[in-house]
Amino acid sequence: MRWVSKALLPAIALLLTVVASGYAEQAPPEEALPSWAKWLNGRLPFNFELTELDIEGGYRDIDGSRSSAKFQEYRVLEESPFMDHLRLSMETKDKKHYIDFTTLDSFKQDQSYLFRAGQYGGYELEVFWDQIPHLLSTTGRTLFTTTHEDSTASLTLPPGVASTVQAATPATRGSVMAGFLVNAAPTDLSFLTTKAGFKMKYNLTDSLDVGVRYTFTQKDGTIPFGTGFGGPGSLIELPAPLFNRTHQVEAKTQYARPGWNVSLGGAASIFDQGIDNITFDNPLSATDSPTVASRGRTTMDPNNQAYNLFLSGGVSLPLQTRVTGKVSYGWRLQTQDFVPHTINPALAANPLLALPKRDLDGDVQTTLVTINGTSRPITTVPLTLSGGYRFYDFNNRSSEIEFTAHTVRDTSLTAETRANAPFSYTKQNGRLDAGYSLLKDLHLNMGYEWERWDRDPKYREVQTSDEHFLKTSLDFTPIDWLLLRGAYRRSWRNIDKYVPQAHHAHIVTDIEGETDPEVLELQGQSTLLRKFDEADRTRDRVEILASITPIETLNFTATYGLMRDDFDKSPLGLQESRGWSLGGDLAYSPRPWLSFFVNYMREEFKYDQLSRSRPVVGNVSTATALAPGCAFTSPSAATSNAVCDFTDFNWRSINRDRVDTYGVGADVSLIPNRLNLRLSYSFSDADTIIDSSNPVAPELHPPTTGATQRATATAVRYPLANTNLHTLIAALRYNMTKNWSLNGEYRFEQFRETDWATDAIGTSGLTTLPPTADTYLGARFLQNYNAHIAGFTLRYKF
Repeated sequence: MRWVSKALLPAIALLLTVVASGYAEQAPPEEALPSWAKWLNGRLPFNFELTELDIEGGYRDIDGSRSSAKFQEYRVLEESPFMDHLRLSMETKDKKHYIDFTTLDSFKQDQSYLFRAGQYGGYELEVFWDQIPHLLSTTGRTLFTTTHEDSTASLTLPPGVASTVQAATPATRGSVMAGFLVNAAPTDLSFLTTKAGFKMKYNLTDSLDVGVRYTFTQKDGTIPFGTGFGGPGSLIELPAPLFNRTHQVEAKTQYARPGWNVSLGGAASIFDQGIDNITFDNPLSATDSPTVASRGRTTMDPNNQAYNLFLSGGVSLPLQTRVTGKVSYGWRLQTQDFVPHTINPALAANPLLALPKRDLDGDVQTTLVTINGTSRPITTVPLTLSGGYRFYDFNNRSSEIEFTAHTVRDTSLTAETRANAPFSYTKQNGRLDAGYSLLKDLHLNMGYEWERWDRDPKYREVQTSDEHFLKTSLDFTPIDWLLLRGAYRRSWRNIDKYVPQAHHAHIVTDIEGETDPEVLELQGQSTLLRKFDEADRTRDRVEILASITPIETLNFTATYGLMRDDFDKSPLGLQESRGWSLGGDLAYSPRPWLSFFVNYMREEFKYDQLSRSRPVVGNVSTATALAPGCAFTSPSAATSNAVCDFTDFNWRSINRDRVDTYGVGADVSLIPNRLNLRLSYSFSDADTIIDSSNPVAPELHPPTTGATQRATATAVRYPLANTNLHTLIAALRYNMTKNWSLNGEYRFEQFRETDWATDAIGTSGLTTLPPTADTYLGARFLQNYNAHIAGFTLRYKF
C-alpha cells in the first residue's frame, strides 16, 4: 500500500543513521557553545549573546480518506515541508537584558509567533500574533453568489432561477428547485481567527509598576446561516460572510509595600461588525407582493463597546490575617441604527412599520464589589479560617421600546405590540470556610455558601431566590505513598413565588391593556413550566480521589465524581439532571529505559425533561362548543384561535450522553541517550440517546382536536447518535550529537460518526425523502475519515 511505503521512509532514514553511527550505546559527547554561535556572539550589537536555539522542521506526507472537514477542523496538515517550531533566546553579557522569540507551525494558517524582550526587574515587552482556523465543512454547495458594497453583503441567484420556480406548480416546485441545485457550486464553510497584540510592563520603582495590554482579534470567512420566507418550502441556508474585529485595551498600575498593596486600572473592548446587513434572493419568487417577497434581509451582531474601571488591593493584619478586595464599575453601549422591518417594498411603506426610535440606545452599567479574607488566628492551633463576599449588579438602563407591528420573514404584516426586554439583576455570594488538621495526616475542611439573585419581575418569573450550600472535604495521608481525598457538597434552592407569565403579562396587561386572565393564561408558555435556573432545586456533588505510589516508579490514581440535580417541584420542565464519572491512570517505569501508562475514563450524563404539547387550532367559530381543556384566545370575536391544554398530551424526554476514553502508551529508550521510541494509542467513543415517550397515551379530543393534534403530541424515540476517534502515534527520535537529532513519526487517525439529525441532509432537504422547495447547503460537519500521516524532522538545539 502507498501509505505503508511512505510511513516506512522516516523509519528507514533513522535506521540508516543508526547503522552509520555504529550503534553507539554511549551518550553523545557533551558539546560546548557551537563555534558558529561564538563567532556570532562576538558580532551581535548591544552586548547580546545567543544563549539558546531550538529549531525543528521536516517533511510530512498524508494518505487515506481525509476530505472530511473534521480532519482539518482546527489545524493545517499538508503534504509539504514544514517548520514545527523555532525558539531563540538571547541575553546581554551582564545578564540584565533578554530577548526571546518563539514560533510554532510557521507559514501555515495555524501559526503563532511570540516575541519577548525586557530588563530583569525593570520592564517587560511582549508582542504576539497567531491564527486559528475553523473548518466547518467541505461539502457545502450553493447557487448564491456573494458581492460586497460597503458594510452590506448581497447574495444573488443566477438569472431565471426564482422566476422559473415561481412559475411551477406547488407540487413540482421541489423537483424544479432540485434541478437547479444540481449545478450548485462548491463552497467551503470556514473562518480564520487572527489574534495580535502586545503587552508592556514597566517598574517605575521597587514599589510602583505600570502595565498596558492591547489585543486585536479578527474573524473572517463563511458560515452557514439559516433564514427563510415563511411556511414550509421556503427555508434557506445561506453561505453567510463573516467579518468582524474586536479591539481590547487594558491598563493597570500597582503600588506595593510590605504588608499592603493597591492597584488601579481600566479596560475597554470595542466590537466592530464589518457586515451590518445581508440581503439575499428568494429562490421561490422573483416578484414582490404583500404576501411574498423577492428578497430578504438579515443582520449580524451589532457594533458595541464595553468599558471598565477597577480598584483593588490587599492588606496584612495581625493574627496572620490577609484581606483583599476589589471594586469595579463598567458600562456597555450599543447605539447602532435599527434596520427597517422589511426589504419588501409592498410592505415597507406601511405606517405601522415606522420605527419608534433610530437605535436601541443600549446602556448597561455593572458594579462589582468583592472582599476576601484568610486567617490563622492561633499559631499553635492548625486552624485556617477564610471567608468572602461578592456583590454584582447588572443594571440595564436601556429603554423599553414598543413596536406596534412586525413582519414575518418579509411576507406578511402582523399588527401586534412587541417590546424588548431590558432586564436587570443583582447577584450576591457569601462564604465561610474552616480548615483544621485533626491529625498530622488527616485534614478536614468545612464550609457554608450563600447565593442570592434579585431579578426584574417584569421580565423574569422569580424576583428573588436564595440558595444555601454546605460543603465538607477530607484529606487523609496515612503513609507517604497513599493519598485519599473525599468531598461532598449539597445545596438547596427554594422558590416562594413563581410567576409563569411574568414577561408576557407585562406586555399583554401593562402595554396592550388586556385584563382577561383567561386570555393571559392561554397565550405564551405553559403556567406549569418551571425554568431550570429559577426552579426549586436540590443539588448534590461528590468527589473522591485516591493516589497510590508504593514505589517511586509506580503511580496509580483513581477518581470518581457524582453530580445530581433534582427539580421535583417542577410540574413541567427539567425534572432531573444526573452525571457521574469514573477513571483511573497508571504510570509504571519497571526499567530505567522503559516506562508506560494506561488510562481510562467513563462519563455518563442524563437529563430528564417533562413537557406538554399544547395545540392551537386556528380560525374556529366562537359559537363552536370546545372540548374540555380548550378555550378561545379571543372569545369576543367571531372567529378565534383555540388553545388546548390536555394532561394526556404530556411527553417525557430522557437524554443520555455516554463517553468512554481509553489510552495506552510507552516510552522506550532503545539506546540510552541515543535512540528513543514513543508509542501511544487513544480511543474515545461517545453515544447520545434521546428516549422520548408519553406517560399516558394521547387521545382524541373532539370536536376541537383530532388525529393531527394527537400525532403531534405522540412522542418519538430517536435513533442512537455515535462518534468515535482512534489515534495511534509511533515516534522514533535519534540523537546524532548533543545538538542534532532526527525524528520520524507515523500517526493514524480514524473518525466515525453516525447522527440521524445530519447524515441525510442534502441541498433540497433529506436525501431519503422527495425533494422540497427548501434550499440547504448540504454541508456535512462531522464526516468520517481515515488518515495516515508520516513525516520526519531534523532538529538542532543547544
